[in-house]
Amino acid sequence: MAVLGFLRAFGLPQKINGSEEEFVGELLLKFSSFPYENVSKIIQLGGAGWNPDQVHLRMPKEILNDYLNFGLGGTCFSLTYYLKQIMDFFLFKTEYFLADMKSGKKVHSGLILNLNGKRYLLDPGYLLKRPVLLSDGEYVKNVFADIFLEKKENRFYVYTYNLYAGKKFRYSFYDKYYSEESFFSAWKSSFEKNSMNYLCI
Repeated sequence: MAVLGFLRAFGLPQKINGSEEEFVGELLLKFSSFPYENVSKIIQLGGAGWNPDQVHLRMPKEILNDYLNFGLGGTCFSLTYYLKQIMDFFLFKTEYFLADMKSGKKVHSGLILNLNGKRYLLDPGYLLKRPVLLSDGEYVKNVFADIFLEKKENRFYVYTYNLYAGKKFRYSFYDKYYSEESFFSAWKSSFEKNSMNYLCI
């Protein structure tokens, strides 16, 4: 099972001891070891171009094996799905979100965690090492660039910030429920996006 394999590989317990918030933080810190990359996705296209009938979705077991053997990771969709399986294992309440970027609609994904009456952003695609409270003006330090949230009506806007690049818009999303069917539909559609025309790691 890929969840137990992840826990063993990164030295995490199978039961939560202590604070749930601290446990989620430790889990995300370990999970951020999986790099964001589309190399594995492009390889699986085999140079034949995008065919909706031949899309191969990289499941958690494959991601873990490829990470341990080759240092590979995945795109936001495959990483989000893997993280969802882990969160479900520990009975955390999470929901998928689909986000719009400059490159298109519903081209990014992540999870919303409901924990102790609060909602948090979990984004393995941006290698977030901790949950980010869904709140207007929330600002957190992160490894490559800090994360800043703005809320306008029912939509959250996510920005990164560092001293060199300044503040940059990354994506926006509605704080609403998306079904697993909607998530998989967006995942399959991601194979036809322009991002498949160049390498990213």
